[in-house]
Amino acid sequence: MPFSSNSFDLILACELLEHLPNSVFNCVSRGIVRVAKKYIIITVPYQEQLQWNYARCPRCRCVFNGAYHVRSFEENDIRLLFRGLGCVSLRGIVPILNPDRTNGLELFTRHHLALEYLFYSASIRCPLCLSPFENRLEGI
Repeated sequence: MPFSSNSFDLILACELLEHLPNSVFNCVSRGIVRVAKKYIIITVPYQEQLQWNYARCPRCRCVFNGAYHVRSFEENDIRLLFRGLGCVSLRGIVPILNPDRTNGLELFTRHHLALEYLFYSASIRCPLCLSPFENRLEGI
């Protein structure tokens, strides 16, 4: 980030870190810590089961998280990410509960045997070939 260290009293990063590929994640998180003078507020999915939102592209067959999340977070992940800071306070942590979703064995069966993926939205595009999702993906 093109800012001096300790440039901002408050850094706010909402629903950002879960989308960053590994190649930039550490650089961005270090940058956030570097430019923050007093406070850092972040929001991220907590204990999200990434496979619950897998989608499969009808064109190139790429399997990906339909919300484009590449990581989920636990309390310890946040503590480690911001270790070395004077105080880390974790508030408002609520696990994502999806009672309508399935267990691991059912997801494995759906994904690998039935080739069925649960996430569908007409607004998503495949991150590999950029194809839009025009039809429901079940059974593809």
